[in-house]
Amino acid sequence: MIKSALHRFEEANIIFVGEALLAEMEQWVLGCQFCDKNATVRLDYLLDALTESDPAAEYLMFRPVLCPSCAGEITEKTLVVV
Repeated sequence: MIKSALHRFEEANIIFVGEALLAEMEQWVLGCQFCDKNATVRLDYLLDALTESDPAAEYLMFRPVLCPSCAGEITEKTLVVV
């Protein structure tokens, strides 16, 4: 069982989002789904574009991003305005 789980983890496409990429991404975000009804882009789509990664990739963020408008916490699945 453990061997099987380890094998699946090794095949997973996980991208670590460090401070430099978070800072670049924060420059693109204008608002989030909690403060702007026009938020239609999931943050992981923006990460796909910035990293030129496969859309099937999963992201592990170093820290949450704060919305510049409402200071709400933005995660990989939060809708944003870019």
